[in-house]
Amino acid sequence: MMKRLLNLSITVLLMTFTVSLVAQEEKVLMNQGLAVNDVDKRAVEEYLKRIPNTHEFLAKNQKRNKLDRPGLCLNLIGVKPGMKIGEAGAGAGYFTFFLSKKVGTHGAIYANDNDKFVLAALEHYAEESKQLKNIVTVLGNDTDPLFPVLNLDMIVIYGSFHDFTEREKWLNNASRYLKPGGTLAIIDGYYPEHGALTQELVENLCKMAGFIPLFHEDLSRIKKDRSQHVQVFRKDYRESKQGKYAKAEFMYQ
Repeated sequence: MMKRLLNLSITVLLMTFTVSLVAQEEKVLMNQGLAVNDVDKRAVEEYLKRIPNTHEFLAKNQKRNKLDRPGLCLNLIGVKPGMKIGEAGAGAGYFTFFLSKKVGTHGAIYANDNDKFVLAALEHYAEESKQLKNIVTVLGNDTDPLFPVLNLDMIVIYGSFHDFTEREKWLNNASRYLKPGGTLAIIDGYYPEHGALTQELVENLCKMAGFIPLFHEDLSRIKKDRSQHVQVFRKDYRESKQGKYAKAEFMYQ
């Protein structure tokens, strides 16, 4: 009898402890704005509260399209059908969807961000579209994009490199996800509010991480009302005997 009572007491204590842990976990999740059994749905809702501009609004925003000229940027960096591209700092997915349409059904876009709320919403919009079946969301961190493949044709950073906090570490880690000869394209505007980030600094950071500068275009020459730089680099930096940066082996188209 005593043994049965002891076993019953132990069982009750274990159940109480388990319930307590679940309650604590639920409290943590709820404090993050997430429902325990419906994380993805609540993540999307939370994101939409934080950023009212849905992807549909952004993609149809003709004023922004005219200002940013995404089609021009796609052509300048050399995006082609069938490519596998990792987009870092994809955010709300404005440029992601232009990339997706450009690479087509035989290509793939790995859209990376450090914010799971953003990625949940981006994934939601991608699934809603009947045309955009080639987008895969990837949760990364400040020092590594964590792309799931190691043979990307290109990595693109559109309008977010100025927000990167660990640029040197990130660039060093990102290189391994590109196939030999793969390219890194950075498109950003360098304004006072972006701190000391300049076209020259970006070039030097990329060189130190093993990238060869291929192409630079200041779009303010083309888009008079918009200061924006397009910089393209190739993986596999090699230093010449004179200690200078090697020239690209081909002219960038």
